[in-house]
Amino acid sequence: MIRFLNSVWFPAKIGVLLLLVNYIDMNYFNDVPSDINASLIREQVILFIGLIGSIINLGVCIRCIYLKQWKKLLYSALSILVFFICFVIAAAYGGAFTSPS
Repeated sequence: MIRFLNSVWFPAKIGVLLLLVNYIDMNYFNDVPSDINASLIREQVILFIGLIGSIINLGVCIRCIYLKQWKKLLYSALSILVFFICFVIAAAYGGAFTSPS
């Protein structure tokens, strides 16, 4: 059961990691004039890993619906939701720092 929970919560963990990396990059960008592309590359890698994990979790959700495993379905859906909420927060935070005004 613990192994399943670790794999199901992988996108949520990646989402929190994305927030941390975004926060560190934007603070570094604010303090030191640097190229924004380097920080975006780091964030894009984390984003794609989380997206792949979310797609895999979507497959887990479909499987859990078929097998009527409602608790696992809830965990999988919450993990996907947490990843996308973290993604939206990181995007808004990055957009606020890089806006010209």
